Amino acid sequence: MIQCFPPTASKLNPHANSFIPLSQNTQSTSFVTGSTDPALLQTGSASSSHPCSPSLPNSHSAFTIISLNCRSIVNKVAELSVLATTYSPDVICLCETWLHPNIDLTLPGFTVFRRDRPENNRNVLSSYRGYGGVAILVRNHRFAYIKHRLDMNQPGCEAIWLELKACHGTTSSAPLLLCCTYRPPSTSVSCIASYCETLEECLGKVDLSSTTVILTGDFNAHNADWCCADTTNTAGRLISDVFSCFGLDQVVRFPTHTAPAGSMCCHDLLATNRPDFVLSVAPTAPLGASDHNPVLCHFVNPGPNPSNAHRDVSSPCSSTYYAFKCVPPQVWS
Repeated sequence: MIQCFPPTASKLNPHANSFIPLSQNTQSTSFVTGSTDPALLQTGSASSSHPCSPSLPNSHSAFTIISLNCRSIVNKVAELSVLATTYSPDVICLCETWLHPNIDLTLPGFTVFRRDRPENNRNVLSSYRGYGGVAILVRNHRFAYIKHRLDMNQPGCEAIWLELKACHGTTSSAPLLLCCTYRPPSTSVSCIASYCETLEECLGKVDLSSTTVILTGDFNAHNADWCCADTTNTAGRLISDVFSCFGLDQVVRFPTHTAPAGSMCCHDLLATNRPDFVLSVAPTAPLGASDHNPVLCHFVNPGPNPSNAHRDVSSPCSSTYYAFKCVPPQVWS
């Protein structure tokens, strides 16, 4: 078993692409790894020995998510520890972890949920030599309820889903459904359509009138409505259609990825059905040698959703719809 532990941390200056030493290390608490994580965790209940800590860096009235493509987390655990120390996120979403079952990922103070890319799918899911994998790290004792939605794991779609409930002492808190997903940069129309159909199937299980949905990750898509793209490609069009279909607003409006030629792209997205809960969205310095900038997002803790939250039936979501949308324009006539 290979274990990834962060060495002594150094602190990241959020206003510069450089590191400065920490005066002291942050104390850690217990954590578990993806291969042993329970499907259901409950903390902070009346019978729990670890109630929600009032000394957390973030107020219970808000929480912070960091989403990033790390392009292998094994050699970036030190930088990840720095990121966690600097910004005190409640949730960290990782794409392209490149982990295997014999590699153990740990970060002090966090519970790790992960979904590695199966060995027999490494060539099926990607047309390039990538190793995929996604993970969500949740700060210990920050949420009263955490459920790993294994029922939403679908073959052919790299995504991990967690159902969370904020730990701020109210019974009116709405459940939060969080998804971290990675779409390999395949140009195959069938692969793009299959990915979008899978997202639709998963989101179709959600009651949007009572659940706050946050969908984040590296979608490898270009859309002129997002950022840094003059045109919209097939992936960008179909993924945007999924967002519209389920009433999700894409809130990242800055470049997050530097292409080999030096051009900037907005590949790392965050979409939610409650944009009114978003306090701020900003990039941070890349993690190690990754060519992606992490997305830092501050949210108001979810309360009851408005009664008018609904799926936009004017944007049909079906396999027939995706098949039609994927047909090149010249075939339509």
